[in-house]
Amino acid sequence: MVEKLYNFRYIILTEHLPEIDFEPNKDIISGQGIRLKQKSGVNLYAAPFNFEAIEEKQLLSVPAPGFKGVLVTILYKTY
Repeated sequence: MVEKLYNFRYIILTEHLPEIDFEPNKDIISGQGIRLKQKSGVNLYAAPFNFEAIEEKQLLSVPAPGFKGVLVTILYKTY
């Protein structure tokens, strides 16, 4: 499904990430907070996505209020 992202010149992704080092893109069941409990987060550059962008800019990084982890928003520019 990542291939569809290349239909757009810009992509904005907001992700709730663990504050510590984590294993990206673990194959897990869906549900609120599951990814943090598994010490994982979405990284479009890592497998299985292997996304390629010509530019990346972090727009926001703030502690998640009332939760563990950090909210990160990234702007990607595609080819």
